[in-house]
Amino acid sequence: MSHTWGPSNDPDLASNCNSDDNVSDTPNCEGRLGGCDLAQQTCGSLDNVNNYMDYTSCSQMFTEGQADRMRATLESSTAGRNNLWTESNLIATGLSQCFGADFLSTNFICSNGAIQFYDQSLMFNKNSWTWSFPGGTPSNSAISQPQVYYNAPGLYDVTLNVGNGTSSLSETKIMHILVSNPINNYPPIQESFETVQSIPNDKWFPINEQNDIFKFELTDVASYTGSSCIKMTNYWNNKGEIDELVSAAIDMSPLESINFTFKLAYAQHSNTSSEDKLRVYVSNDCGESWSIRLSQTGSALTSAASVAGNFTPADTSDWKEYSVGGITSSYLTDNFMFKFVFESDSGNNVYIDDINIDGVWDTKPELYLPLDGAGARPDNEIIDWKSVDGVNNYEWELDTTDLFSSSLLQTGITLFSSVNPNGNDTEHETSNLIHGQKYYWRVRTITNMVNSNWSDTWDFTVATNGVSVFENFDQGKEFSIFPNPSNDIFVVQNIATGVTIHIYDLLGQLVYSSISKTNLHQIDVATWEKGVYLVEVNAVAKKVIVQ
Repeated sequence: MSHTWGPSNDPDLASNCNSDDNVSDTPNCEGRLGGCDLAQQTCGSLDNVNNYMDYTSCSQMFTEGQADRMRATLESSTAGRNNLWTESNLIATGLSQCFGADFLSTNFICSNGAIQFYDQSLMFNKNSWTWSFPGGTPSNSAISQPQVYYNAPGLYDVTLNVGNGTSSLSETKIMHILVSNPINNYPPIQESFETVQSIPNDKWFPINEQNDIFKFELTDVASYTGSSCIKMTNYWNNKGEIDELVSAAIDMSPLESINFTFKLAYAQHSNTSSEDKLRVYVSNDCGESWSIRLSQTGSALTSAASVAGNFTPADTSDWKEYSVGGITSSYLTDNFMFKFVFESDSGNNVYIDDINIDGVWDTKPELYLPLDGAGARPDNEIIDWKSVDGVNNYEWELDTTDLFSSSLLQTGITLFSSVNPNGNDTEHETSNLIHGQKYYWRVRTITNMVNSNWSDTWDFTVATNGVSVFENFDQGKEFSIFPNPSNDIFVVQNIATGVTIHIYDLLGQLVYSSISKTNLHQIDVATWEKGVYLVEVNAVAKKVIVQ
């Protein structure tokens, strides 16, 4: 392929303006030997000085036309060039090892969240993708960058098969995604790793991007309490490598303040002056953003005397306690997470144990479900709130007015049993609620006959037939949705004229309502938030994905 100024090897000649490289999208130019003038014009138009086929010092791109010429050359039978990239030749020359299926994504989200996947496979002329997402929505995809929603907490595998029409490559990442449900992970957190069988699990997710032996792992070679702890294997690790240990989401919303401590053991390598670094980050949005709250490096990190070999703490004297401060009230959310980040300087091993998180509890309860403003709820709805430590009772009120003064007012008291928010003491199952009626509810605590302030007041609306849209999810085949997924317009088809179409998000909130005028009803979702929605017609609900 010619230089941008033509077939010669001589730049900086005015006569080069009369030559051409036979690529339509590269402008004629004189060419330059060195330099990088982005405003350069030598032949009456802006020069493409960033082109690799120029002699400037800022080359970084080819044009689409140049790429087409290179591809045409490789696909030409002249001199057998089209054999260079065949699978058999790549295997014979050992270059097949340079190809493989791969993808990128974040590793953790909270329930009802979405993860964006990116194909990173190395394959010539790839043109097909087959993804498998067990536990996700959609569970399969055929595009290169799918977005997947996860509802239920747990650990999930992901598989990608990529092809080019003649061959295919596959990659499966085991336990690649951790989906947290914070309501199942609540303070006080007292983690000594005695009951942990392995990691990753539903509470801990190690990230080891190098996929090597230097990583956070469960060990029984040492501990501060009991017989197990977490070890960051670092003895003669490569400098600059970073590993992480990420917690699942924790519901900190019932607290007014937080106390966060952990035990650590670390000794420098006596034969080096390594500056290994450990940092602790916190997040209030399920890992979308992180803020550093503790950083210790080198000698400041040490808890034991330097050793020449592989460090293992001998007893509790080799450990010290750290307190993570600066966690303000803005982090006391139901999507709190934290992580340990270790950056190696080819030093020695680190051990972590006895992670304790507690604080001062707010006496006013936090409401949980049904969410404020939820619609299409059943006529025996369960109202559910979060636990508060150290109280005697909970008192709840339910009414058709937010003044809680009507003749339909319902009240009740439950006896505190534990801080587990999933217990019977933090919920009440209603009965015989009025169909189509909006209800308001609130809760407070009673401790030694002293009432707390009432919680916030939330409301929900009972379905017109008294049956929750989620109870009839994907039941029957009364109607269909096309296309699904959709990013602009989808059609609800096979419906009767005059029926009402309701659309809810996965939190049960009504986002759309309309009466059909034909048996095909179009809905424009171009401006909607990406996510999974439930389309309800005649008490039957089906899932639609907006991308």
